[in-house]
Amino acid sequence: MLFLEALRDDPLMRRIVAWEVSENTEQVKRLSEARSKALGLWLDRMRGSLMPPKGVDTAAVNALIFASIQHLVLSAAAGGQCAGMRAQARVFRQQ
Repeated sequence: MLFLEALRDDPLMRRIVAWEVSENTEQVKRLSEARSKALGLWLDRMRGSLMPPKGVDTAAVNALIFASIQHLVLSAAAGGQCAGMRAQARVFRQQ
């Protein structure tokens, strides 16, 4: 939920993420790679000694979760809803 909160609460972060998924320039590639590397290091620290269940591709699961959060927050910011869920839903609001 930290990523959701950071993205939801920071307009600049939302603009950067939208930029990353909408353009394919060298500058965007460098930015995206740096952010991906930092995220990977953070995930490694948070995981600690926990091991994923056998057969689970944790990188793929994490990518799906982060992509879902990005889409929810960007859609809510742009149009007030995502997949029929209005931005007033608890997930989009500050607690």
